[in-house]
Amino acid sequence: MQTAEPSRLVDRLRLALALGREQRAAWPQHEHALAAYRRLPPCGSSEPPLLTIGFMTAPTNIERRQRIRAARDLLLTQGERCAVTLAFVLGDVTMFTAEERRLVQAERARHDDLVLLQAHDGAATSDASHGGRAVAEKALAWFVHAANASRASFVAKVDDDSLVNLVRVVAELRSLMATAPHPERAYFGVHLYRLWNWARYASTPNAACGRHSDEGPPRRCEKLLTKMAKAAALGGECAGSLGPYPFLDGSFEVIGRGALVDIFGSARVRRFADDAFNKRRPPFWTHEDAGLGALVHREVVERRLPLTYVALRRWEHNRFWLNWNERSTLIDGDVLWAHYTRSAERSDYVAGAMVATATLPADGLACGSCIAQWGWEAPTPAAVCCSKPRPQGRGAPPPTLRAQFAPDRYLNLSCSGLEDKGPASRYMLGILTRSHEADERYALRERLGTHVRLLQRHGEGLVRSCFVFDPTPPHGGQRKPGALFNTRAWLYFEAGRRADLDLTSLSPAGNFRPGAHDAARRWWRRTAAHARGPHGSAYYALATAAELLVGPGGAGLARFTWVPQAEVAKRGR
Repeated sequence: MQTAEPSRLVDRLRLALALGREQRAAWPQHEHALAAYRRLPPCGSSEPPLLTIGFMTAPTNIERRQRIRAARDLLLTQGERCAVTLAFVLGDVTMFTAEERRLVQAERARHDDLVLLQAHDGAATSDASHGGRAVAEKALAWFVHAANASRASFVAKVDDDSLVNLVRVVAELRSLMATAPHPERAYFGVHLYRLWNWARYASTPNAACGRHSDEGPPRRCEKLLTKMAKAAALGGECAGSLGPYPFLDGSFEVIGRGALVDIFGSARVRRFADDAFNKRRPPFWTHEDAGLGALVHREVVERRLPLTYVALRRWEHNRFWLNWNERSTLIDGDVLWAHYTRSAERSDYVAGAMVATATLPADGLACGSCIAQWGWEAPTPAAVCCSKPRPQGRGAPPPTLRAQFAPDRYLNLSCSGLEDKGPASRYMLGILTRSHEADERYALRERLGTHVRLLQRHGEGLVRSCFVFDPTPPHGGQRKPGALFNTRAWLYFEAGRRADLDLTSLSPAGNFRPGAHDAARRWWRRTAAHARGPHGSAYYALATAAELLVGPGGAGLARFTWVPQAEVAKRGR
């Protein structure tokens, strides 16, 4: 007997489908805006941007970078086109393979937005691969580089598995400039507290001390701060450490130009960076977020530098991940950036949700002494602490959304190509796909779009494609009905957003159905009925996603056999 999906989870599946359909309905308008945006002349070089963002990336993350560029273009159709520039940061102390180097050089020539800096980077099998040493060094190298090379008022660091609501962030920075003391010395993002013992650094490059905590301002963390102060005192487990100090979570860090030049342009920080980059034997410096914060804090303490700490609210102004089971992790208008958007369907959702809320105004700041604002004693009287107010969930999906965009009684949906609506297509292509192939489906849509345009240009007629979901696990076997809830929710978002994903292998409530493995046989049975109907296609074919992705530019598209309508119609009789 099949286990029923709890009604709350079915409701979440419907929400995913509704959000996808809502974004699909808005896409023609966005497409028109994008076409106009891409016809605009380049921004002039006389006026520096307000914000420059460096994305820490790896040589082979080509698709991630392309999705970030696409999201940038989509968001900047809403305004602030010349206020933001993006750069993708790679290390030039490399262990790239020959193929990685070729790909990087080709992409750099095409887009002119890859920056190679003095930091380690390289192949996944090397100790310089992206992550650990490489990502820490690239973040430090980016801030050191920007201190000397960037003219932007603010410089940010983010990872390439994140998307930033560029227009909303610009609005917040403009509000900061209008209301906060010394905005050029801003240290802006989600803050956490840490201790760092520089006396241990020679033997332990990652000299953070004490247990990591996810607590930070603007919450008043009295217990945590008291515990840390005791640990740092004489006789404590972290005696001699600096702190507790606030540091920025590495998913998104913004520094005002004045503070950036004073700190990351200083001789001491530059020497630190050179030593780290040139180190030949472990232990290496890999403690990116707290380590960068320790560098900032040491300069502020020992040189008595002013700093304007700006604290956003963790999980309220950002998302660390997306989980359809927890509605609070979805995107609303107060979210300035979202992490873990590395796959195509997540990037698609986040970009669409952000553009829908991009023009919401900033909602202000409260600034004052750090004791009054956060209950934290700042290391210098010149420090100011600012806090964002608690968000109100602006632009969150309304309760009526599901009724408007997902009224279907059943959730075992077909793709639009197999529904008897609209003009008949000359070609109908089925593509078998599995749950782990989202990136491949998005890549195939790009390739198929090019191929379809070529066919239509030569008068071959309308071509439709349909991704046929095969629920077989990647390594075979069966899936329990309630398994992989988030995977299924993302499939429903994608089905709503793209209207080319056939989910009839799932149950009416969106569950896995035991024994529903034979997706190919189901496809031919359904196309037989379609071929006998009034909107039947002239030719049908079925292939796997892997077969179609073989070769450059979708060479696999020419390798399968088209079956004539009359022959298909005979099947299933």
